[in-house]
Amino acid sequence: MRIFFIVMMTMFCLVLSSIIVFHPYLFVEATPLSPEIKKEYTKYREMFDDMCGEDSRKLKVEMAPLGFNPLAYCQTSIFGDEYNKIVINSQEWEGLNHTQRKLLIWHELGHCILNRSHKEDPDNPPPVSIMNPYIGIELELWYLDNPSYYEAELCAGH
Repeated sequence: MRIFFIVMMTMFCLVLSSIIVFHPYLFVEATPLSPEIKKEYTKYREMFDDMCGEDSRKLKVEMAPLGFNPLAYCQTSIFGDEYNKIVINSQEWEGLNHTQRKLLIWHELGHCILNRSHKEDPDNPPPVSIMNPYIGIELELWYLDNPSYYEAELCAGH
């Protein structure tokens, strides 16, 4: 019985420490989207759904002050899709232009809906995917130059 208790306490400590280390943003208080941001998010989400043939309406979206990194994240749950959500960094959102916001939303929907991981090619300077881990001016410029490639790559996942 004593060994069982020690094993269970060790497992509990490991799980708790992994949550603290790997998911520090779980403890940040998130709030619902403002009507203006919700309208913009909905527009980009509907574009994503039409483009990729998905239905992401049930995915919850919130804002939270995440500091200066990340811009957003997809939180998934082992308890089912109804617990999955996107959290957008409320401190960074206003500094993004419309194209960067669209790419950010599509990137996070790629994680939450398409189960895509980050995709980059360090040996090839242009971003190869919207799933590039960095949403910034470089990806924006390449996307604006060739949107059909990036949109097809996002949905196809190749």
